[in-house]
Amino acid sequence: MNCLAMIALILSGCALAQTASPEVAPDATPTPTAESAPAAPPAPAPVQVSPQVEERAEALMEMVPEEASTEKSRLLNLSARIDASFNAGNPVQQGFQIPSIRLSVFGEVGDHIDYRLALGQTREFSTVMLPQVMPVEAFIRVATGGLSWRMGMFTPSFNPWWSPDLSDLEYPDYFESHRAVFLSRDIGAEVAFEEKPSGGLKAGGGAFNGNGILGMNSNNAKALTAFLSYAFFLGDTKITLGGSGYTLLQSSSGNVNYKSNQVAAAFISLDFPSLGVFLGGDFFVGKFEDSTRKILPRGETATVIVRVLQDVKLFARGEILRSPPSGALNPEKHFQIGPMLIFNESLKAFVLYDYFDSGSSSISNSFQVRVRLTI
Repeated sequence: MNCLAMIALILSGCALAQTASPEVAPDATPTPTAESAPAAPPAPAPVQVSPQVEERAEALMEMVPEEASTEKSRLLNLSARIDASFNAGNPVQQGFQIPSIRLSVFGEVGDHIDYRLALGQTREFSTVMLPQVMPVEAFIRVATGGLSWRMGMFTPSFNPWWSPDLSDLEYPDYFESHRAVFLSRDIGAEVAFEEKPSGGLKAGGGAFNGNGILGMNSNNAKALTAFLSYAFFLGDTKITLGGSGYTLLQSSSGNVNYKSNQVAAAFISLDFPSLGVFLGGDFFVGKFEDSTRKILPRGETATVIVRVLQDVKLFARGEILRSPPSGALNPEKHFQIGPMLIFNESLKAFVLYDYFDSGSSSISNSFQVRVRLTI
């Protein structure tokens, strides 16, 4: 029995001791006589406990199991997400498929340490087309006073739409241009400062091995990343401005495995909760160089989300990628629009028209229904 339970019992005992003994005047004691029959014992007086004492005792007793339950829930949590989709009209992907799945274990150890281990698909967060389930996140983060240090395998911080988990986003999937240009999950460490969770300044930088989790070579590669953002409010409108970038170097110039990439990006988002409107966009430029070619990719993305009804939103986004790493001579263009249906916190669906121009001779017009279940 812990201290809280002991205090509750003492409080209850004190109340009973005060109310259980009736007051008896000294001259009211009856004088026994021979003729008087033995009197029956008096009925016990009703016990009345002070309401204040009773409330305190109940509150303290309820805290005992709650603390233990809260500690368990902080230490070990499980979550799962699965996306199912049906495509029509797409020349590459048609019919039913499971484009994304994620299984996660996460929790907190004490007040300053948290961790996450997640399994997912390789194709979800990069351009690799291997439908394998493998570790996508495995890190430990130590945080105190707004400063945090994360190490392990995770995704470098770039912008609000480059999250390792689609559960964090109101998007059907990631931007194609981001997947082609940004760094995917990798092994490394990152230091970050966050003024406050609701807004303010956020900044940080990291160092990664540069090969990515799918790197199949042993070259000396490294990547350095940096990001900076500031969020503030005008009334109930939240405005976020920021920038990010990275530099990657593999091997040395002249070698067959030489690679040198640099990317810089700027982003802005405006959230109008009273109107039910969200606007977001980013612009990025880069330089990709290897032993055979040098390209200068650049592009921009834009997103509009408007609440039409309480559980229905209109989703629209577009992106353009010029000089893409795929080698296409013309810009790649991608556009999606359609309703987003929110059934509850765990279930939502996207019904989308999808236009994609690969920049070569391939143009597709298709329809997609994508359902997301998060547990």
